Amino acid sequence: MTEQTPQSPIQQPTHTTFVQQEQQAPVKAGWILIFTCWLCYLVPIPGLGLLGMALNFAAFVVSIVVMTRGKVGMGILLLVASVLFSTAIYFIGLAVFAGAVNEVMNYQY
Repeated sequence: MTEQTPQSPIQQPTHTTFVQQEQQAPVKAGWILIFTCWLCYLVPIPGLGLLGMALNFAAFVVSIVVMTRGKVGMGILLLVASVLFSTAIYFIGLAVFAGAVNEVMNYQY
């Protein structure tokens, strides 16, 4: 006669309980940072360019994170936008700021 072991109503896990969630690349956050950076560069308010530089650095870091999460093409595009396009837009914003300062200096009361 063989004894049968009673089965418990709770199933024992057959695999590890740690479930790794699929990590999504923060592409949208990177583009929001880039466009906010460009807006800070173009608005002729003193000191706003420094905030734009901090946002640009954050976008640079996010672009690297995007590449490590598997979206290499989008990460490279964010990186190029952060390094090349942001530099060009910074100098355009600097020209806008210089024009605004020149306009204020030449204003006759």
